[in-house]
Amino acid sequence: MSIPNALRRAASTAHVSPALRALLSNVPDELHLTLTVGGHGPWPDPIPELVKLGDLLERLTLELHVGEDAGCRLEARHGEAQVTFVDGELGPTLESVADRLLVALLTHDELGQLMRRVAMVGSTTTTLQLITTHMLSRYDLKHALYVMLGGITAGYCLGFHRAALFRYDAETATLDGMAAIGPDSEEEAHRIWEGVEVESRSIVDLIESFDPESLSQSAFQARVETIRIPLAQADDELLRALAIREPTRFVQATIDNPHLSGLGTSGEFVLAPIRAHQRLLGLLFADNRYGRRPIDELRLTQLRFFIDQTALIWENFELLARERDLARRDPLTGALNRREFDRLAAEHLAALAPNQTMALLLIDIDQFKRVNDRLGHLEGDRILRAACRLIGSLLRENDLLCRWGGDEFVALLPSANRESAMSVAERLLKLARERLSITLSIGVAGYPEDGRDIDTLFSVSDRRLYHAKELGRDMAINESS
Repeated sequence: MSIPNALRRAASTAHVSPALRALLSNVPDELHLTLTVGGHGPWPDPIPELVKLGDLLERLTLELHVGEDAGCRLEARHGEAQVTFVDGELGPTLESVADRLLVALLTHDELGQLMRRVAMVGSTTTTLQLITTHMLSRYDLKHALYVMLGGITAGYCLGFHRAALFRYDAETATLDGMAAIGPDSEEEAHRIWEGVEVESRSIVDLIESFDPESLSQSAFQARVETIRIPLAQADDELLRALAIREPTRFVQATIDNPHLSGLGTSGEFVLAPIRAHQRLLGLLFADNRYGRRPIDELRLTQLRFFIDQTALIWENFELLARERDLARRDPLTGALNRREFDRLAAEHLAALAPNQTMALLLIDIDQFKRVNDRLGHLEGDRILRAACRLIGSLLRENDLLCRWGGDEFVALLPSANRESAMSVAERLLKLARERLSITLSIGVAGYPEDGRDIDTLFSVSDRRLYHAKELGRDMAINESS
């Protein structure tokens, strides 16, 4: 006989408290329930809620039958233990029924385990809320990820001894060591744990005390930063973890992956890919190397919440960074725009020590208007992008490159003198002819001999650029040329 429609409708609108769902979700092993109800009702209030609970929980198996009489009967089984409730015993609330079921079915050890699991879930949820708030309040991704690693390693929460993050680089198809928290030796581990116990700091105290600069100087962080893992060569734990797509525990004496093996292991560790909308962002490594505490299933389950939240925040940081970067750059070439160049140039100038030098190059593509007229604007745009890439390839990481307008670029070289800047300009002239089949005119000015502010340096280099054009183009000029 099919389930009465009235009972199905009542179950669809019934409310099961989140607290009860959390409690029953953490029962060790599965609960098996067999519910027999009368075909026409009325049914005790907990019955529709119980039917809905059977649809909601994976750890609860509910078989529903329709009996000949109007009474209700619930048979419950957990392992070898069994209990039966009938009619008046199925009330007054589902919570009271659940309490009596658990007391009747679980041993003292299982009840203790259930209490610990529920306490940990509650603690983890509270901590995750705090950590999420603090991650979102950070202004850079690495600091935010340190906060997450703090939650994973703090004893108030998941309590892993070590955790390391690797960031996925799509261009190189590698996972690169980025951030890590944890001891690098047993002596350091005991020193850290004793300090935490003596200070009795809360998770908020711990998070607020995070200093990315000091964390980045730890021995474990230094070791992690040297690791680069090519995904193309992975045929080991890493490949399995990426295929499973969720935190995976590995129980083995050594780590097979040659790049991760330097981290060592106590025989058990976790790898967890971090993804946003199926896009790989990074990988988490965590273990209990120095304490030998087993990594149980509950800890893995709680780690999933951290990973999911981290993926969301990580993606948001990347989107914000991309938006900020777009606002700073010329959309065609990717070079800095004038406003951002002016801001950064002023910062560099203010930071110069009394004996330091700086150089400015103003670069113009010769007869660029003819290129546009003869070959069209699409080809002109291609040449502008190629010229920008070529200039950038000759600059150092802290040099600035800006598209000043049209076919003009300006490069600022902190700590360079006029002679070294002239060497850069001459290499650029040669490569532009060889690789792009174009010529350039370049004006070079140096700080402090040509000026002590950016406007003056720009004016001097501008005059020298036009002097180069007057002399026939395809050259760079500074005062000594």
